[in-house]
Amino acid sequence: MTCNDKNNLKVVYVAWGEKYINEAILSAGSYNKYNSGHSITLVTNASEELVSKIDVFDKVIKVRHRSNFQFIKKIESMNYFIEKCDDGDNLLFLDTDTLILKNIDHLQPLLKNNDLGLVEAPLSPLGSIPGISDTDITDYEMSLPSYNSGLIFIKVSSKTRLLFKEVERNLNKTTTFKEDQPILSILINRLNTKVQVLSKNFNYRGRGDLICGSISVWHYPLQKLYVENDKRMFWGVASNCVIIPRNIIVSLILTLKLQVKKITSKWLY
Repeated sequence: MTCNDKNNLKVVYVAWGEKYINEAILSAGSYNKYNSGHSITLVTNASEELVSKIDVFDKVIKVRHRSNFQFIKKIESMNYFIEKCDDGDNLLFLDTDTLILKNIDHLQPLLKNNDLGLVEAPLSPLGSIPGISDTDITDYEMSLPSYNSGLIFIKVSSKTRLLFKEVERNLNKTTTFKEDQPILSILINRLNTKVQVLSKNFNYRGRGDLICGSISVWHYPLQKLYVENDKRMFWGVASNCVIIPRNIIVSLILTLKLQVKKITSKWLY
């Protein structure tokens, strides 16, 4: 398998197990709804029986993982696909629990002068990540952004090949982290990787972050697609304005009640 058509974007999902493959099918379907002309590939270790039932992907690539650790398998699969591509190819890796809500074709030019396109993680900077102080991270690096790896635009090059190989190598030897994001974020800085930081609209985690404009990529468990239904986290509507965190709404309501009480007390007395 090679990545042909250098002027087009290759969309890639990594999934194993029926639950995550079904998520990838739903996500890829939402991508096709708003974006067209891009090949979509699933990299998986699924059985031939399960793969034969999948028709939303243009290609299904079977891999055999060396590790049983979830995030190492993810990076292993990404590296497997990247190695099949040529320098200059443009890739978009999406987590299976993403839902594409708008056309995002206009983002592809960001790779013309950058190695990666990413959104900062909810836990940012790096110094806020639990366990980070137990690593060899410097004080300077503690203040740098932590990136979310649920949506990654990649321009294939010797630099990005090295980056993800180093992420895999470090994940295999670390005992501190159980996920790829902290290591990826640290290595982006150490390997002088050029990143275009995207707004949270393109990787919205449903954690109550304030945003302006509509959500383009929703990244949260797909059984909780609609913001107004997840009242445990926040109240609000994923519309063309903002997502308002629950604590802010509660504060506004309490403030309004207090003001109403003051006004009515003046009227009564």
